[in-house]
Amino acid sequence: MGLYPVVAALAALALAASPAHGGSSAGVTNVYYDVPKTFSAIEIHDLDGVLHKMSEYDGKILAFPSRQFRRQEFDSNEQIKRFVARYNVTFPLFEVIDVNGPGTHPIFLYCKWHSDELWNDGVLGDISWNFGKFLLDRNNGVYKYYTPRTPAISLEEDIWKLLNEDEKGHFRDENGVIGDV
Repeated sequence: MGLYPVVAALAALALAASPAHGGSSAGVTNVYYDVPKTFSAIEIHDLDGVLHKMSEYDGKILAFPSRQFRRQEFDSNEQIKRFVARYNVTFPLFEVIDVNGPGTHPIFLYCKWHSDELWNDGVLGDISWNFGKFLLDRNNGVYKYYTPRTPAISLEEDIWKLLNEDEKGHFRDENGVIGDV
């Protein structure tokens, strides 16, 4: 796939008002989010609460807005930043990207390729709606994709499994075979 390292793509996307990603994703559990302007205060609160609980482990939640779902996202990054600022969000928020189709951002190609849920014999499935979530381990192995209907708070048990290294994500080679790094 040629998508390594993921960190280079992250550095190029950070919005100025968001907390810094902090360099390397090695040693970090990441949750990649596709976040719409219509997400509720409850979801924001849950995301920030999960982030606070895992902060001593250097866990990260990374939010990626997309306009691919009935164009529900704001038209500019400045509008997104102003909207999210009302909630005192502490997780990094990135520029608007495509998460499906020919313009899919490399981060989401990477996550889809390595997930069991969106990979089917070399064909990558689509994220069905806003708030699709990927959970990655400390080595950027994809642990799981969670549908938009899965509330952020329900990922907490799996996040702790990865942070405590009781579980790990996986990688798929260019032939689609899952293996260790």
